[in-house]
Amino acid sequence: MEHTRSLVAALIYVGSIYLSNTFLSALRALLANKEGSSTTHYKFTREDPFVIKTRIVFVSITTFLTYLIFFYVQDCNWNFYEFLKKMQNEHGLIPTRKNWAVFSKEVGFFISLYLMLYSGEILDSLVSLYNSPIKPKFIIQNFISSIDIWFVRNFIFAPITEEIVFTLIIQEDYKNKVKFINSIVYFGIAHLHHGYELYNDDTNGYSLGSIVISCVFQMVYTSFFGHVNNMIYSQKSTYSKVLNCICTHAICNYLGFPSLATNGLYLCSHRISKRVKYAYEGIHLVLLGLGLFIFIKYMFLTN
Repeated sequence: MEHTRSLVAALIYVGSIYLSNTFLSALRALLANKEGSSTTHYKFTREDPFVIKTRIVFVSITTFLTYLIFFYVQDCNWNFYEFLKKMQNEHGLIPTRKNWAVFSKEVGFFISLYLMLYSGEILDSLVSLYNSPIKPKFIIQNFISSIDIWFVRNFIFAPITEEIVFTLIIQEDYKNKVKFINSIVYFGIAHLHHGYELYNDDTNGYSLGSIVISCVFQMVYTSFFGHVNNMIYSQKSTYSKVLNCICTHAICNYLGFPSLATNGLYLCSHRISKRVKYAYEGIHLVLLGLGLFIFIKYMFLTN
């Protein structure tokens, strides 16, 4: 096979999730036998904190080892300084002493590009906070308290491990050739296991039809998202290649899919006129359209 690393890395990543499931199943049986009861009350669902922590450990270890074996052992033959240069100059994981300024500037540019894409969402969130009766100090406290295991999984762990496997390793394996089919095969299809988990989880309230629709939609937008990050890594970045992808991945996970809906004036809608409401919605649409235009123009219409 020509691109063995891509397939191996993707299979190891998804396989480590199911290896953690096997561990949890064995643990569930052990706990049930110890207590002399049925295993049914040990559900260990996908959103269970213990399940999340277990998966973070399994996937983090396998991702770290995969990266080391491919690049430190195979490519650099255990040469640490050569490996360090590869991380800095080829993968864009960390800056060098000479390029830290342009490295940081490039990261800041891509963060700014995505904040522009989500400018309508950000405005709506700020207006919502302004109209909220919660005082600013409590807003900060609420945000700090929200940094829990779900926050770590969605906005730290997933962006780092997925971009190392599904962008860095795959793009290096394909010698930085960006093909949309790769994004479908390695990133879109790799997320379909969520549907399999929902189907086998007897605690979920989703029908088979809704799971299928959700999986199709998820495969489409994750494939597109993976394609964009492949472009950022291989075509749009010079210094901070994979770090740019990690940052944009975290932003997308946090802000979600750009929406036409507005909630900022919800708490004070009874005190404002329709003219103000329509003007606000118009501004939101303009920002959304402007953000999409700038994003599409830079990503797809400029070299």
